[in-house]
Amino acid sequence: MRKFEEGISYKDERYKVKLPWKPEMKNALHNKEVASRRFQNLRKSLINDPVYFSEYSKVLEDYRKENIIESVTEENEILSEDNCFYLPHRAVIREDKTTTRLRVVFDASSHSKGQLSLNDCLHTGFNLLPDLFLLLIRFRIYSVVVTADIKQAFLQIEIHEEDQNYTKFLWTTDPENSNSGEILRMTRVLFGVTSSPFLLNATIKHHLKRYVDKFPHTHKLLENNLYVDDVHIGEDNFDKALIVCLENYEIFKDASMYLRKRRTNSPELFHKLNERNLEVDDFPDFYNQTLVPSKMRPSKLMEQ
Repeated sequence: MRKFEEGISYKDERYKVKLPWKPEMKNALHNKEVASRRFQNLRKSLINDPVYFSEYSKVLEDYRKENIIESVTEENEILSEDNCFYLPHRAVIREDKTTTRLRVVFDASSHSKGQLSLNDCLHTGFNLLPDLFLLLIRFRIYSVVVTADIKQAFLQIEIHEEDQNYTKFLWTTDPENSNSGEILRMTRVLFGVTSSPFLLNATIKHHLKRYVDKFPHTHKLLENNLYVDDVHIGEDNFDKALIVCLENYEIFKDASMYLRKRRTNSPELFHKLNERNLEVDDFPDFYNQTLVPSKMRPSKLMEQ
């Protein structure tokens, strides 16, 4: 935690962190051959399924526009090829998702035979999550409740430049051309790295300290009721709940994080948030319950 606090910085409403390396591990990584072989297998899948390639390309192109990834060139190369790591990657497709259907997931556990992976070389970090059972119990005591999640929470935190050489990956905009290809790298905290949950939660807790005096009540609610990137908060009445929602928005906005998919059991709060252009899901019909849990398939629900 001391090293984390020493390495974190804040500029232009965005945090930058360093990877929590184990001692003397930065020079122990060599896996370009494995990453290249797996990329050739991915290339075949992209050729065989044009829709898959289109969706995959769109995600990476959006990342490029948002400076989440960048091309590696001779001009911006940070370290030598002997001090780097190439991340194999694949797509995870969630048909039940209401937002991004395809997510690119990186394999930081990949390694050459007899070599270490990136995850082997990083500390996992402390578990900073609240007790889930107690969180759910607290959530049920309120009259007015709100849930939301942080949009692409991991990707809103920058990785320090000295660590970006270890987040390289291979890509092509023309999979049918075997000679085409480029080297990209992630500039943000990414999925699949063992330390990423710690880095996210430690960054948020570090950020919340800025609001102990400005928004003491909302600060306390978030300290106890934030689970990874999911917010579960409540109040005794509509007026208090609205204030907390507005303060939440300001707190996370100052870290370039934005709450989305807000849900509430209060029609009044739903309409007020909607009027202020704060993203909310459609209001559920509690008197005609046709909804199923969002992460459970209907067939599984019927079996139960």
